[in-house]
Amino acid sequence: MSEKLKVMQTRIQKELKSIRIVYLALIIAITTFLTFAIVLKYIGFTGTLEGDMISFQVFQFTSFLIGISSIGGGIYIFNKKIKALNTENLTEKILKYREAMIIRGASIEGASLFFISAYFLFQHDFFIIAALIGLGLLGFFFPTNSRIAKELNIEERELKG
Repeated sequence: MSEKLKVMQTRIQKELKSIRIVYLALIIAITTFLTFAIVLKYIGFTGTLEGDMISFQVFQFTSFLIGISSIGGGIYIFNKKIKALNTENLTEKILKYREAMIIRGASIEGASLFFISAYFLFQHDFFIIAALIGLGLLGFFFPTNSRIAKELNIEERELKG
């Protein structure tokens, strides 16, 4: 293996590690905030708008719109950026993938944080379920080698070096 190829493989491995660390940070943020919200409920915290059905229905509808638009928009932008890749250079592909992956992950995280915030206000399980769905999506889209290879339309062995 040539020295240039070794350097490129090392850089690719570092980029993959950084992608996973960033993505893991998104998951940890949601998990921490979600755990905090649930613990507060079970130690007796009551939401400031708990029992206000009109506000609850407004937030429920707003949550639905935010969830669909934010998560759907993030996935759409991710797909659009990946389809626009026109380079054969694997390192460049991975850098562009990281950019698109952060957009997709952050859109899911943002919606999930909104759901958890609404849970703080209303103490209604609807919002926890929505946040758990967001957390599940983050887990589903976790950037494993097989997912990255599939989304970049490359062979998985190219990522392993």
